[in-house]
Amino acid sequence: MVLTSMDKVLLYLLKKKDFVSGEEIASSLSISRTAVWKHINLARERGIEIESVVGKGYRVKGIPEDKIIVEQLYNLSNESFPFKVLYLEEVDSTNTYAKKHIDEFGKENLMVITDNQLKGRGRFERSWVSEKGKDLTFSLVLHPDVDVKNFYHFTVISSLAVFDTIMSYISEAKRNLLKIKWPNDIYYEERKICGILSEMITEEMRLNSIIIGIGINVNSIKDLAISISLVEITGKKVDRHEFLVLFAKNFIHYFTLYCENKFEKIFLLWKKNLKNLGENVNFRCGDRNITGIFLDVEMDGSVIIDNGRGQSKYYAGEFL
Repeated sequence: MVLTSMDKVLLYLLKKKDFVSGEEIASSLSISRTAVWKHINLARERGIEIESVVGKGYRVKGIPEDKIIVEQLYNLSNESFPFKVLYLEEVDSTNTYAKKHIDEFGKENLMVITDNQLKGRGRFERSWVSEKGKDLTFSLVLHPDVDVKNFYHFTVISSLAVFDTIMSYISEAKRNLLKIKWPNDIYYEERKICGILSEMITEEMRLNSIIIGIGINVNSIKDLAISISLVEITGKKVDRHEFLVLFAKNFIHYFTLYCENKFEKIFLLWKKNLKNLGENVNFRCGDRNITGIFLDVEMDGSVIIDNGRGQSKYYAGEFL
């Protein structure tokens, strides 16, 4: 990841934590004192609280809770955050934006993130509503160059990475209530906490690029029968930067396993945490409603349901 001078100045201050002189910053980064002053003022305009004391220098006193600060992601990850980050203050949909501009991004793994998504969307063209500055809405752009039949694998990887991240915030007594709802949503009891929408760009049956849109209810108060947030589960406000760094670590862990041809290991972990497996369910496929026992999910992502008259396999649809 190539950092600008402004990125480097703020990152330097974040890493130091205590006061550091403008002269030291300028010398360490090989820029002028005037450039340091300019970049600090620009950081302040972004809402970052930077204290300055004559004879001591500068120090970051606080960063805004309602804005994702990209430099903080690099700081918390010891500059090993595994994605290039494109931050947008406001956008209709991070997936739509990524798809529109994908030819401009190059081949580096990218995270497109916003604090205010206006027209988030999920499966079946349903809307996804998030609260500005409180939840997380972002898209990952990857270029795996694999057979299109493996598209589903990335749904498994992303949902398991989110699941693990959310799980780390939940007390042990409540962890059995968190589940993955086929194919990729995350539920706490009967309320959704995360939605994922994956879209692919193909050429000659190869998956050239995949865009994985992820919406997570983090610090908003949903107070609804169908959705819930992490703060409602834990009773504690969550640092969104820390959450993103942990998610990225989990995602890259599974993605690395995948690149080592260990998808079966990932799949079994994912399947172990599936919602309603082995239970009576209602399932909709197109205009058909199926009632039966959710028997299994196969490695190709298909679900197997026994309706009492026999077993059927479904590649698309939704559990009701």
